[in-house]
Amino acid sequence: MFSFGGNFFVHKLFFDFIPFFNRFRNPGHITFIFTLTFGLICAFGIDRLFNDKKEFLKYFNKKYIYSFGGFVLLIVFSAFSGIINFFFPLAANEQISEWIKSQMIVFLFISVLYVAFGLLYINGKTKLNLAYIILIFCICLELYVFGFNQNNGNKDPNLMYNQDAKTIAMLKSDSPDNQFRVNMRDGGNMLFQRQQGLVDEIQLIEGVNVLTLEKKIPPSKPENNKQSLDLLNVKYKINVQGNQSGLTENIGYLPRAKLFTNYKVLQGDDEITNFMKSADYDYKKTIVLEKEPKLKIETADSLTESKGKVTVTEYGLNKIKIETETVVNSLLFLSEIFYPAWKAYINGTETEIFRANYCFRAIEIPNGKNVIEFVYNSDSTEKGKSFTYISLLFTLVLLISTIIVDIKKTKNES
Repeated sequence: MFSFGGNFFVHKLFFDFIPFFNRFRNPGHITFIFTLTFGLICAFGIDRLFNDKKEFLKYFNKKYIYSFGGFVLLIVFSAFSGIINFFFPLAANEQISEWIKSQMIVFLFISVLYVAFGLLYINGKTKLNLAYIILIFCICLELYVFGFNQNNGNKDPNLMYNQDAKTIAMLKSDSPDNQFRVNMRDGGNMLFQRQQGLVDEIQLIEGVNVLTLEKKIPPSKPENNKQSLDLLNVKYKINVQGNQSGLTENIGYLPRAKLFTNYKVLQGDDEITNFMKSADYDYKKTIVLEKEPKLKIETADSLTESKGKVTVTEYGLNKIKIETETVVNSLLFLSEIFYPAWKAYINGTETEIFRANYCFRAIEIPNGKNVIEFVYNSDSTEKGKSFTYISLLFTLVLLISTIIVDIKKTKNES
């Protein structure tokens, strides 16, 4: 339930009310919740086995140790021999490969500790209380080795992200219809800290690309990146003068949503890229599509096109609502990265989203007044939620059934 994050109330309860919990990175949260839960479950099993040594020896015998040892050696061998590269191609990267090997050495060392502990107890070399102490030590050591690097650091985030309040206020959108982005990096020069956009709710074009999309930056002219910044709805950009960096307004940037009546259909990334880099392409007048629109769109003069109105009435992470009014059939360009999980609706009816200007979205809209909604609706996410809810329900039924059985058993014994 915690892993749902902002989609479920449990995360907020932990984050707001458990002391120091908000000082850890989110991967650390998940790790701690998992290890705590898993540790509690294991503790019941280990306690039961320790109380009955004969029962313990049924499971933790030499056959088990040999099987476990063989499994550990197989995993370590696959990492050092390169077999793992067949299943995980990224492991062939030298930096990743070295990291995996170092983790395997730690894994082997800790596994040896657990096996040694088991052998000492089986052979009667360790008393029960001492066995508990050794086991707790091994678990703490394992958590420290694998968890420390996720949360260590001596930087205070409150100081690290304490930027100029006036600048931050200026860069925050004051309404849904006033959306814009900021370019804060030029090579090694950065105006803000990494993740500053998430902390202060500023839309930066730079960020952490853990799962980077193949198409995320539009092509620009050879002489400068003005075209890319304008298409990305960048209102303010970094300005580097010698050793000094500042913020300057990007005059002429495109709004988040814009109407077009002039378009060009091109096939293939190379053809689109070459055209957008050429002098023939005017990104303020023409939109580039990968397929022909179904709606008949006639090229209008600048006066007719200027009569169209676009208003963003709602802007959120998973939903964008826009109202349009046009005198001719038009194309609505949205400066948001194209992604298949997004759906578009015109007056409640779903419509196709075109990939536009290499990596953005566009839809065809009929003349007149229209209400458009872009909604994030991932099939895989919905399936994952369904599986999770079913699993939670199944676990709850098992828990209740177990309690009922134990109650009846206790009554019968009494």
